[in-house]
Amino acid sequence: METRNHYKTGRNPKSHKSRKSKILIMTTAQESLVGGWTAYHALTPEDQKVFDEAMRGFVGVKYTPQLVSTQLVNGTNYRFKCSASMPPAQVVWEAIVEIYSPIEGVPHVVSITRI
Repeated sequence: METRNHYKTGRNPKSHKSRKSKILIMTTAQESLVGGWTAYHALTPEDQKVFDEAMRGFVGVKYTPQLVSTQLVNGTNYRFKCSASMPPAQVVWEAIVEIYSPIEGVPHVVSITRI
């Protein structure tokens, strides 16, 4: 991809200061294809907000998101890879918490799967 961009812009990648920004924008756009899941990545503040909103009022097991994968549909599907525990027990396991966040409305939990 870098070679292709080099030829398109006609600029030397080492001398163009904003090149990294352009590559990051292209990568983000490629990962946001409608219907495709992104690779798991660190949560953004927006991801954390969606998780907190959907889990509000959830009692029993404590889920702590570690990574997230998203899918753009009519809204956004989230797969949060979480560590889970039931305090006061110190047993910890992993789980996938799937959340749907509609374009308008409140995000809600679709499923929780122990892995």
